[in-house]
Amino acid sequence: MSTEEILDARYPSLHFLLRFVEQEPLSFSLHSNNLDVEIARAFASLSLERLQLLYIYGIGLGYYYFPLEKWLAEDGERELVFIEENINVLRNFLKMDHAYTILKHPQVHIRFNMDPKRWHAFLEECASEFPVAAFDMMALLSYKKHYNSKFYRMRLKLYRLTTISYGVFIENFHYNILFENLCLNCQHLPRAFLGNYLKNQFMDIPAIICGAGPSLSKDIDTLRSLDNRALIFAGGSAITALSNHNICPHFGVAIDPNREEYRCFKAGCAFEMPLLYMSRVSSQIFTTCNGIYGYLYAEGEDLIERWVADNIEVKKVLLQTGLNSEALSVTTTCIQIAATFGCNPIIFLGVDLAFTGGQLYVSKIVSEDFCLCKKKRKKVDVSEKLLIRKDIYGKPTHTLVKWVMESNAIAIFAQKNPNCTFINATAGGLGFKNVPNQRLTSISFPHSFDLHNRIHHAIQTHSSSFSMEKIQRYFSTLISSLEQAQSYVKTALLELQRMKEKNCDPETGKLIFTQMELESLDAYSCFLERSDYVFQQFIIRRYRPVTWGSNYAMKWDFLQFKWSSFEKYITFYLSHLLMLCSRL
Repeated sequence: MSTEEILDARYPSLHFLLRFVEQEPLSFSLHSNNLDVEIARAFASLSLERLQLLYIYGIGLGYYYFPLEKWLAEDGERELVFIEENINVLRNFLKMDHAYTILKHPQVHIRFNMDPKRWHAFLEECASEFPVAAFDMMALLSYKKHYNSKFYRMRLKLYRLTTISYGVFIENFHYNILFENLCLNCQHLPRAFLGNYLKNQFMDIPAIICGAGPSLSKDIDTLRSLDNRALIFAGGSAITALSNHNICPHFGVAIDPNREEYRCFKAGCAFEMPLLYMSRVSSQIFTTCNGIYGYLYAEGEDLIERWVADNIEVKKVLLQTGLNSEALSVTTTCIQIAATFGCNPIIFLGVDLAFTGGQLYVSKIVSEDFCLCKKKRKKVDVSEKLLIRKDIYGKPTHTLVKWVMESNAIAIFAQKNPNCTFINATAGGLGFKNVPNQRLTSISFPHSFDLHNRIHHAIQTHSSSFSMEKIQRYFSTLISSLEQAQSYVKTALLELQRMKEKNCDPETGKLIFTQMELESLDAYSCFLERSDYVFQQFIIRRYRPVTWGSNYAMKWDFLQFKWSSFEKYITFYLSHLLMLCSRL
């Protein structure tokens, strides 16, 4: 294969474009005269050993590939992505003798964007294609000099977009854990009230949304005095913080499926508070509290959760709209719930989203000082990357990518809900764009409410009417669908074994038809579709389809892995559904 042929095979659109765009001279030199010094400077601050993916803004003449050859060879699942926007730079690169070596390398990718107006969409596509937690982005030194501001904006945007895409990927990868939580949590439905049905039940009552940020300690005494003047919402570590300071939130909120949620609840002592939860939450939290539970339904919930809600005929009273895809925390859910309940104003307290004073949390949760904050500089996971931003006082503070995202999400929610007043009473941290800052002690709470009785009345008048018989009946339908899926998987595995013996292309018409039949089942859309998405990522990283050609053994390995995994997933889901039905 020639350079032209490999370019056409891997990047046909780019190959087509190069034939029709006229050559133009470059406005600046791509590399310095002393290439060794340039490369040493470019890579000086980069820690490659823990990275799974590296973006390089600007391909130049391809020289930045060579310091990365060993890094790529050490792990076949690592990726190198060159981002380019100048077609003439690509044309000059293709004239180099080593262009062929770079183009044919299965772990090296070129992503080209010619339209400066679609940078966001382009980066979104990159983040979706490479949902990796441990990555970084660098630039040609010449690009960093000429496009300095643009490079840093692009890098932060990739951090934020990839945090979202990786979250989706990892959730799909571990969907069996979410499903296990769902099964176990179904047992609480008959005695749960419907949290969504409390819509507008607390009109014009102030709400205080508590985080566990370091500044919360400055307002603990004031907060304690507002028990009958504002509804207090808290989730996760904020529940631990408040309860250990002898403050019981009016509503606790739990949404996270991981064990960290359980540890937060276990460390707290708010045993009797009403707990609003989503069915994906870690099932262990229910062993730490014995108050009243409120089931929350969100339109963006998992397909299996929507399927259950549809089939047990939950009336779809949706939570307040306005959150975007960067709203990844329980704090943003608390805000959404308070707005749904009709609360006004909504006040943020202890939502620092920064290492205020070098601390991660308020006291009585975890003792972490600025030393830990400094260590986070070395952390590679994109959502945990350390940034420096100005706080609400205009002073530099340390924050994380995920906190910048959360601040933005809250600001957008406030903007999209102009009928509600939002106030940031947090005594430090990032703050929120266009949300005024005001200390809690200076906010007026003119009215006193019998909040505990009002909460009790709202819960009693909006109790659920879940029928466990109905849940069991519809879960039985899913069991039948999974059993049918099991038979299709068996057919596929037999077909693969037959083709292996013949040593020819394993993706036969029968296998394709079996995949189509599988996709028509509820079992596929509820359970296996997510796994199929994950398998596409494994194709890229583990099996490298660009290198397949007539290598049917490699293609067979991938298909065998995929269908064998389907078989294991189905067995897992079946066993949990059968166990659940036996308990209901």
